[in-house]
Amino acid sequence: MSRPLFNLEDVHAADNAVHRQWRDLSAELAADGTATSRLGLPDDGAAPAERCLIPLLREMRWQGNDRLLFEALPHFDRIETFQVLRTVLSRLTVKTTPFHGSAGELTHAQMPCLRVTRDDVQVLVGKTGTGEFRAYSGRQGEAISVPAADILKNEIYLAAEDTEEQGQVQNNRSWFSTVSKRFRTSIISILALGFVLNILALAPPLFIMAIYDKAMGAKSTEVLLTMAVGVGIILLCEVALRRMKTWLQSYLGGRVDAIVGNKTFERILHLPYAMLSEAPIGTQVMRLRYFDSVRDIFQSSLFNAIVDIPFTLIFIVAIFLIGGPVALPPLALLTIYTLLAVYVLPKVQREVAAVGEQKSKLNSFMIETFRNQRALRNLSVEDTWLERFSALSTNFNKLNIHARHITHVLQTLSQTLMTICGVLVLGIGAMRVMEGEMSLGALIATMALSWRVLNPMNQAFLSITQLAQSRTVIEQINNLMKVQLEREPGHLPKITRDIRGDLKVSSLVLRYPGATEASLKGLELTVKEGETVAITGPSGSGKTALFQAVIGLFQPQVGSILFDGLDVRQLDTAEWRSSIGYAPDDLDFFYGTVKQNLLMSDPGATDERLIEVTGKLGLLSYLEENFNGLETRLNGEVLKQIPDNMKQRIVLARAFVKAAPLYLFDNPGTHLDFEGDKKFMAMIEDLKGKATILINTQRPSHMKMANRVVVLRGGQIAMMGPPEQVVPALMGQTAKAG
Repeated sequence: MSRPLFNLEDVHAADNAVHRQWRDLSAELAADGTATSRLGLPDDGAAPAERCLIPLLREMRWQGNDRLLFEALPHFDRIETFQVLRTVLSRLTVKTTPFHGSAGELTHAQMPCLRVTRDDVQVLVGKTGTGEFRAYSGRQGEAISVPAADILKNEIYLAAEDTEEQGQVQNNRSWFSTVSKRFRTSIISILALGFVLNILALAPPLFIMAIYDKAMGAKSTEVLLTMAVGVGIILLCEVALRRMKTWLQSYLGGRVDAIVGNKTFERILHLPYAMLSEAPIGTQVMRLRYFDSVRDIFQSSLFNAIVDIPFTLIFIVAIFLIGGPVALPPLALLTIYTLLAVYVLPKVQREVAAVGEQKSKLNSFMIETFRNQRALRNLSVEDTWLERFSALSTNFNKLNIHARHITHVLQTLSQTLMTICGVLVLGIGAMRVMEGEMSLGALIATMALSWRVLNPMNQAFLSITQLAQSRTVIEQINNLMKVQLEREPGHLPKITRDIRGDLKVSSLVLRYPGATEASLKGLELTVKEGETVAITGPSGSGKTALFQAVIGLFQPQVGSILFDGLDVRQLDTAEWRSSIGYAPDDLDFFYGTVKQNLLMSDPGATDERLIEVTGKLGLLSYLEENFNGLETRLNGEVLKQIPDNMKQRIVLARAFVKAAPLYLFDNPGTHLDFEGDKKFMAMIEDLKGKATILINTQRPSHMKMANRVVVLRGGQIAMMGPPEQVVPALMGQTAKAG
């Protein structure tokens, strides 16, 4: 992908030469399949946006690989729109921003860039000597020339590698604040609209005062109608501005929710596995739900109150100008609310956190119940399980009731303070009216303005629980963004290596999180390139732990794993794992077709390779006879119909599809029948000498294929040697034990 599509240096070439070059390049692009045919997506029927992906990346000299591109693409859908294309590019750390200048202002340094029209997406790659742009048209699927005059001002989007965000994640204390700054214009617009709306809100009280003091006193219908028309216009403007403000808040909430949701989920996927394995599923689900509540922050009454509170000073000043000391009670209440919020907010935040933690425990218990319903009934432990549920539910309800009690106390206190403030405003105003220092209209106006001051303060105070929850969510998001990931999504390894397959495990000690005893205790093992080694031993001896350490799921506490003489901790995690063909002992699949599941191992695998591997395993014929071949969709109903023997073959095919220097097979024969095991062994024989192979197995037939057999006990090597020596010894030990 590093070779440019066009020769950008020859911008002054003659027209005929340029056109000849474009025709040649169009043929090349058509032959190469500019959509994503290398990833198994046909070019036929591809949208213009999808066809522009590869040409743009080529012109940018993007140094990625098929795997990164595969991870960035939508799982089911195609790239149908420009917005989807922007999302894919964002996942590849390519930032697209609108260009607000004219086409003539574009420089060569700003190209390649994208042009988006009503029915086409184009990649602009350079200018000709005549001022035209050389471009690739996604709609036509070929190189074209575009006159600069045809390009409208808002059609251009600049594309550049986004190197800014990673630094923000690691260095900025508040990632959420950084994201919010991206919407600075929207936030300022909302505040400006809030200011104008609060200014307009002065009109009704002043209108009432004018009616009492002017119109009624003058008994002038004309004055009354004039003021009514003016207030009516103001109210219509207020309705229009409120609709605009509501739309901006919805847009802001939706955009922030999309960014936070995608980014948090992306980081969770790339967290070290050891961190995820410690947290129950229910807790992780609750965290994701909390993150989803970010959208509600911008659409809630709390956000409206926060926007309005700074402008309450306008109403207090208006009350002071109209009624003098009548403004003192609202000002005092504002001070009291502020002090109470500072005192109460930390306590409420602790209560919210306690309720959330207990609810996550309850959710984890419910998920465990649903996953193990058959076992619960087989063991007849429904009563015991119900007691556990009752205990968890009782604790949650107690904490929830206590939190609600605090909320109700705050509501009662707030209503009481508001009532006292209203009575004081009325009392002070009435005294000033009786003293002749205020008119009756001014009293009514100050009462209306006072309630306009009190309502946002009361709303914010009553929403203090939501404020505490929002603070907790934002803190959790910021903390998640600071966690060191296994690898940054979309970022390319700085160095690529040709990997051979030498593996050396030195003094390896591995203890699982929360375990009291190490699973591996000073393990020493060297496997040469092209060697096949069978790992065996009793349950709990450390076989699976060794495999999980090799693929980097768990980091050893002591020792090292060297791959071609390099410590795997110095290698890029993506590069390391992509060099391993791994078949775990779990029959886990993703919703999608068999083909999509296999391509997750090697996105660049061709259809011929998939057919070859599944054919050798006897899987293809089974799928074609009973389902829809490799396009069989692995949903719940289909998985119930597929026997474990065939599921195991899908797992093995997922490993064999990848041409890797190292293969790990964890209990490959657990679910295989005799025929399936024969086919698996035949494929291992074909691979011997071409790749390094480690097989965790209890089957003597698998051990006899290996160059060496390693027996583990208690996390250490108890026996090692050629199969003709080790296998009889193991058989003898089994006979004695029997």
